Amino acid sequence: MMKIPAPKLALLLINFLILAVGLIGLIHLNKAFTDQQTVKFQDSSGEALHGTYMPGDLPIGVLLLEGFGSDQIAMRPAARIFREAGAHIFTFDFSGHGRSDGSLGFDNASTDRLAYQVISAKETFKSSSGLSDDQILYFGHSLGARVAVQSAVLDPAPPTALILVGTQINLGTNLQAEFFTGTSDAELDWVQSLDKNTPAADILLFSGEWDDILTPHAAQALHDHLTKGSAGAERPFARKLTILPRLFHNYEIYSTRLLQQALSQLDELGLMTTQRPVSFAGYYGFGALTLLGLFGTLISAPIYLIQSRPTIPAPPSSVKIRRLMTFIRGKLILWLVTVPAAVLLSGIFFLIPLGLPVFNMIYVGFIGGYGIVMWVLYRIGKVPGTEGKMPFKSTKKASPTSGIITLLGFLVWGLILLACIIFTRSGLFYVISPNQRLVWLVIFTPFTALGFWIGEKELLMLDAFRHKSGRRLTWASFTLAIVGLTPFFLYTLVMGFLGSLSGMLSGLHGLLILAIILLVGRLMKFFIHQTWIVSLLQAALLYALILPQGVLFAF
Repeated sequence: MMKIPAPKLALLLINFLILAVGLIGLIHLNKAFTDQQTVKFQDSSGEALHGTYMPGDLPIGVLLLEGFGSDQIAMRPAARIFREAGAHIFTFDFSGHGRSDGSLGFDNASTDRLAYQVISAKETFKSSSGLSDDQILYFGHSLGARVAVQSAVLDPAPPTALILVGTQINLGTNLQAEFFTGTSDAELDWVQSLDKNTPAADILLFSGEWDDILTPHAAQALHDHLTKGSAGAERPFARKLTILPRLFHNYEIYSTRLLQQALSQLDELGLMTTQRPVSFAGYYGFGALTLLGLFGTLISAPIYLIQSRPTIPAPPSSVKIRRLMTFIRGKLILWLVTVPAAVLLSGIFFLIPLGLPVFNMIYVGFIGGYGIVMWVLYRIGKVPGTEGKMPFKSTKKASPTSGIITLLGFLVWGLILLACIIFTRSGLFYVISPNQRLVWLVIFTPFTALGFWIGEKELLMLDAFRHKSGRRLTWASFTLAIVGLTPFFLYTLVMGFLGSLSGMLSGLHGLLILAIILLVGRLMKFFIHQTWIVSLLQAALLYALILPQGVLFAF
């Protein structure tokens, strides 16, 4: 029996313990939502929407409105803070978002729809809680803040106050904000109507110093617009602007400083009082432990498994690497060939009569497109730096215990999925919606799996090259992985070059998820010896994590 070095086993156990502590902590934080009630309602046009109601102790309610492409789970940390203050809480997903069905179009009429959906949500909130209009306030982020203002203008009985965070209303030029609305905000009638009395509600306006959607300059312009006009209201409405230093748009709803300021200002208005300090330390602390433990476990587990159990040697490959650097450079250049394939593949999906998750298309487009291009080149033996043709048919025979080990691999994959869900969604309540998003998971997975399958085959080719050359080449596997992520690195860099900090952060989040997917594939190979199954599991895990966020669009 092979003796396992104690340091490797200890490293694995330590990482697993860190992961377990993080997950248990996140689950504990979500105990505050165990009494939540799922609510289904319709907007004025009959669109079905999914909401969540959480009862409170005080005669005050907060309707939380998600940002563009987000969902109500993203508002959960803020909901927890307001609930600790005793407020009733109501969240819901806009059409094309989260658990709600439907989709949006690339035009301003979509935001009109969402504004009326807020009014419908408020009526449902009132029915569930017994509150009146003047006992409800809105807390909206980004797009949610925009439609909070618009709905308050359109509503004959607006809420008592609006807490607007990173509001997607720009009186000047902002290409990112105008991308969704399809128009200049300053030209809209409801925006022009804004003044010190319209909407008839107190407004607390917040934005971060590094916000690229509502920049400090744009926030000041919006505040000035909201304070113009002459007296005439029965009571003066509050209009207060707060710019918080060193804060990005993406993280404003998770800012302790911002929520503390919001509660303090609500206290000054006599709307809500809390004695408890605002803290997201639990979310940040347990979240960091979960992420650190997950990466540590995925890295250390293969190191341990190499020593603890024998691996089945790979059969000789019909394709061999002859010139390693030519092979790596060729793969990098072939990304240019992949662009037309990615565009063509993505274009095909536009023909499917379903709301399309446009902002998730980069994954299936590039990974799937790259897989198709490489599959063709390997079939005809034209991959630079290699010789031979790959038949893409496994000659490996299953061992007597392979069935049991494979089942164990599926169990490990399920546990990884569960850990990722708890981290990325901060709870067990929402995974991937049983609506069009689940359909897209099924559609996208096989195309994306082809790209992962090619990558796994190339790693086997690299192992054979190492063995034949007698060189360790410890850098080669990492370099191949980096080359495989080229378009995602470029996307992140382009977003940063264009000044889109929120886009750049989204790109970094995508790279983080892809790193997890690649590490999962590395681990799964010790349990499941069929490369195509491993690749399908990688693709399914990828879309289980990214599809819950991102709006569905109609074309």
